[in-house]
Amino acid sequence: MQKRTIATMVVVGCAVTMLTGCGVKQEIHDAVVADLNTAMQDIETLNGTIEEKEAALDKEKSALRKAGVELTSANERTETAKAKEAETAAALSAEQSKVSSLEGKLSSEKSRVASAQQDASALEGELSTLQEAYKLLEARWKQFEENLNDLDKAVGPADAMGAPAPAAAAGDKSTEDLLSEMEGL
Repeated sequence: MQKRTIATMVVVGCAVTMLTGCGVKQEIHDAVVADLNTAMQDIETLNGTIEEKEAALDKEKSALRKAGVELTSANERTETAKAKEAETAAALSAEQSKVSSLEGKLSSEKSRVASAQQDASALEGELSTLQEAYKLLEARWKQFEENLNDLDKAVGPADAMGAPAPAAAAGDKSTEDLLSEMEGL
C-alpha cells in the first residue's frame, strides 16, 4: 500500500512540475494544486484508516490464534475424556461379568440351600417318626418291666438252681414275644 502512495506522490509531483514550467495559467495551476492537496489529505485519511484496519486485523488474528489454541486444548481434553470413557466402559464390562458370575454362584447357592432345607425337612420328619417310635418303645419297655415285676410277684424270684420260670398267663405276652417285637422296631 505504501508503494502505491509513493507512486501517486511521484505522479502528482511530476504533474506539478510540468504544469509550473510549461506556461499554464496560475488559476489552473492553483486549482490543480488544490486538487492535489485534497488528494493528499484523502491519502492521509485512507492511510489512517488502513492503520486502524491493520490493528483490527492483528487483533482478530490474535483472537484467532487464541481460539486455535483453545480448540487444540479442547480436542486434547476430548481425546482424554474418550480414553477415560473407554477405560470406564472396559471396567464396567468387567464388573458386569463379575456380577453375572456372582449371580450364577448365588443362584447355585440358593438351589443348594433349598436342597439342604428339603433334606432338613425330611430329616425332621424322620426325627419325628423316630421320636414317636422311641416313645412307643419306652412305653413298651415300661410295660415289659411291669410284666417282669408282676411275674416276680406272682411266681417269686427264680431260684439260683435254674428252675424253669412259670409259663405266662393266657392273656399275657411272653418275654420272647416282647423282645422280638422290640427287635422289629
